[in-house]
Amino acid sequence: MHNPALHNFVPSGPGMYVFSDMHVPPRLYSVTRAQAKSFIAYDALLRSGEDRANHPVPLGYDEFAFTFNFNEPDVLVKFTTIEGDNLVKVNGPAVTVPFLVGDDEEAPPAVVAQPNLLPEELPRDPDGGRRPGGGHPVGQPRSVPSPEPEA
Repeated sequence: MHNPALHNFVPSGPGMYVFSDMHVPPRLYSVTRAQAKSFIAYDALLRSGEDRANHPVPLGYDEFAFTFNFNEPDVLVKFTTIEGDNLVKVNGPAVTVPFLVGDDEEAPPAVVAQPNLLPEELPRDPDGGRRPGGGHPVGQPRSVPSPEPEA
């Protein structure tokens, strides 16, 4: 089995990864190496068929599993999910630690400059829309049309 490279899950610093969610509106998530490893361990538990009632669910597992599975459609490995009827759904071959975050023996990745993974946003007012004195853009008072004289 050969998996293509991950495009939406990239190193962003020592032990940190950035993961883009391409839903609308798109957003970026940060995930630690330890979180990713806990998600993989919980996925293995779900696949084992063992009673999961006595095991805590890693915080964010459900959202991460859905987002990973949805945003990496070309990658063959998938996280297991829990369906609405509380049944375990195996969505594909298991994600492994070496595949997702590398081996423990590897040095942590260096900080890598990341491209903006989200679409360009419209320019925003650096003051958050609040202007000194309540004026209109660039401190100009808002011009309001004068009423036309009655005939």
